[in-house]
Amino acid sequence: GLQSLQPETTKTYQAGMVYSRGNFTADADVYRVDAANLLQQCTYGADAADCNVGSARYTGFEGEAAYAFDFGLSLFANGGSNVAKQLANAANPSAGISANPARELANAPRYTYAVGGVFNHGPWAASLDYKKSGDFATYGANRIDLPGYDTIDASGAYDFGRFKVKLA
Repeated sequence: GLQSLQPETTKTYQAGMVYSRGNFTADADVYRVDAANLLQQCTYGADAADCNVGSARYTGFEGEAAYAFDFGLSLFANGGSNVAKQLANAANPSAGISANPARELANAPRYTYAVGGVFNHGPWAASLDYKKSGDFATYGANRIDLPGYDTIDASGAYDFGRFKVKLA
């Protein structure tokens, strides 16, 4: 009973290209996503809730390249840049939308990238990748700019036929 929630809807526009020759593949694209009835965390009295903040727009570009060696190793790199904006909205009490100014959406990274490799040869398999999720903004009483975070994931496996041992 906090508000008249409506389902979130999106319209996505995307254009891109893919290049592939032999063991090499690359792609790039640009996108725009228009969202309506966007749900974001908000505070209602002393309680946290999902609130309809109106409309938002996500725009950006992304790309990836990969090379597969004949001996079972594939290397990849990808990255993208993202702008996530909550659009200014007039109050619409019947839809449960409060008036708000345009601002950067909370918790949306400004960029991401990753590099890594995957190996698979005979009974052996392994992977190693590094990912970076870039800077983002969050809001409490005020806007707070936070640094992104990094992750490294690794795994190794051996397939004995009837069972596989994997360490990740």
